[in-house]
Amino acid sequence: MRQHTTWAYPTAVVQAALVVAVMCVVAGSLAMPARADDEDPLQAMLDQTDLKYRVLDENSYIIPFEIEGGEEDETLDVFLTYNNDEKKFALMFCTILDYEDGHDFRPETMLRALRINNDYPAIKLCIDADNGDLDCQAEAYMRTLDAESLDMYINFIASMATKFYEELHALEEGEAVG
Repeated sequence: MRQHTTWAYPTAVVQAALVVAVMCVVAGSLAMPARADDEDPLQAMLDQTDLKYRVLDENSYIIPFEIEGGEEDETLDVFLTYNNDEKKFALMFCTILDYEDGHDFRPETMLRALRINNDYPAIKLCIDADNGDLDCQAEAYMRTLDAESLDMYINFIASMATKFYEELHALEEGEAVG
């Protein structure tokens, strides 16, 4: 009497499970960048650019831009940090208009800000009425950000803030604090 055993089926299942497990380990290691030290990823990217910056705190940076025609030490500052503790998004912003806390922005200014948001990709104008600010900002998903794109975002924010300062200030018809 001859007995048939089907050892091939369990072996194929085990092999497939091992292949899936190895693929998961490889995919997981690719998703998590390896770092030899505890350097902040934003600072590491900044170091790969030609941008000059100051460290504000552990995960926040100021990138100053000289203002053409401004006073010698006057700068337009772009702030770089994370949008929350999870650090999944980088937040870059520059204050365009700086009024007293609780400032009520005029409808004309808010309408123009909305139109600018529609007309320009990658940035948005945000009204922070509690602090009396109108900011130009961008948020970028950290997994898609590299030094070149970070440099582009920061320069774009600075150029948009410079481009629209006069117009937005005139619409607001007040004397900006900053």
